[in-house]
Amino acid sequence: SAGQFALEELSCLDDAAGAVEWPPLEELGAAAGLVPQRRVPGPIALGMDATGMSAAQDERYRALRERVPDADLLGVLVQYWSDNHRTLAEVAEMVALESGRWEPDFVRDYCALLADLGWIELREDLS
Repeated sequence: SAGQFALEELSCLDDAAGAVEWPPLEELGAAAGLVPQRRVPGPIALGMDATGMSAAQDERYRALRERVPDADLLGVLVQYWSDNHRTLAEVAEMVALESGRWEPDFVRDYCALLADLGWIELREDLS
């Protein structure tokens, strides 16, 4: 079935992420083991859903977009690969596989902003 095919494809990406040697994840620091957990349905489009952002949060979002030109695309990929089980390090690897961009600091900062907005929760990996 189509659903089974999709699951097999996702499994292949997970396997590929484990086979690739990624640069060190020092940028993530202690956040590497945190698991983003959704609190609202997604995907979240910060540019459109940002009506509740404070001036400081809006500035953080603008700074992310200036630092990473395709931040909106990477943000969607971060949300897609955040399945309530993968750590930020694992999400960064999956985003890199799809986008060809190694941006672990973006993954950390983007998730921190979503958590600050109350749209996700960053919890410790208990597995």
